[in-house]
Amino acid sequence: MRILIAEDDLDIQEELEERLTAFGHNVKLSRNGREAWDWFSSDTANTDIILTDIRMPELDGLGLLKRIREEGHEVPVIVMSGHEDLQAVVQALRLEAFDFLVKPFGLDLLFSTISRIEGLISAAEKEKETRLFYDEELQIRIPSQIKYLPSVIARFNHHFEPLFQRHNLNTFHVLLSVQEALSNAIVHGNLEVSSDLKEESFEKFDEMIQKREADLEFGQRQVRIAYQVDLEKVVFEIEDEGKGFDFSSLPDFQQANNLLVSGRGIFFIRHYMDEVVWREPGNFIRMVKYLRKKDSRDPH
Repeated sequence: MRILIAEDDLDIQEELEERLTAFGHNVKLSRNGREAWDWFSSDTANTDIILTDIRMPELDGLGLLKRIREEGHEVPVIVMSGHEDLQAVVQALRLEAFDFLVKPFGLDLLFSTISRIEGLISAAEKEKETRLFYDEELQIRIPSQIKYLPSVIARFNHHFEPLFQRHNLNTFHVLLSVQEALSNAIVHGNLEVSSDLKEESFEKFDEMIQKREADLEFGQRQVRIAYQVDLEKVVFEIEDEGKGFDFSSLPDFQQANNLLVSGRGIFFIRHYMDEVVWREPGNFIRMVKYLRKKDSRDPH
């Protein structure tokens, strides 16, 4: 991936460049948002991801992100911040940042975020057909295996990218929401792996997922995915066979202190989809994306 880094701390710059380059990424460094913007705006096609700090001289991370979005660019932006800047993270997410990292962060979290972006970009590049679908329904079932997620997202991209582009919607954000909902259904729903384990250790979290996938008690469960398309909207329904959860107890992710490792997927779903509804006992989610903005006077 071609990654543009905006960071004024030279030690952090050096570490990020060294580790990302070692994994085959092409890295360009800038010391502030203005340098990053100058580089990006001069050659937008050669940047796949922007990784930016929040606090920087001349032009900070929020200013950089705002300028990128105002100019109509959809490049994925990952913001880095300290705990004292979490309110700024909320603003960044409202400006459609892809994700955020709270310093000091583990590089495994950074690589996990980049991997998600790579998967979505790969799906988008493979499917560039100009087909439109209206009044269409489809239902599929997949095993509780994380490895099936990329193919499902690629299939949805194939169907919906032309439609979303026609209506000036961000395909990337819609598919990110679907991906997060599917991941939650598999990992937390069917496999019953607690997000608390992720807070403790990403390695233990991944090990437990693999263990549960191999356990027939959990691994044989399936996730049902359905979508419906009409002239006004696209509806996604995802249902797992797990015990569900108390969705009424979900925290307010508009509050900065709630934006840590766990729960960010639900924030993205609520932020990027127009309507989100869970159904008892908490193993069913319905997400709606309108193809046109609803009239505020519409009582429905």
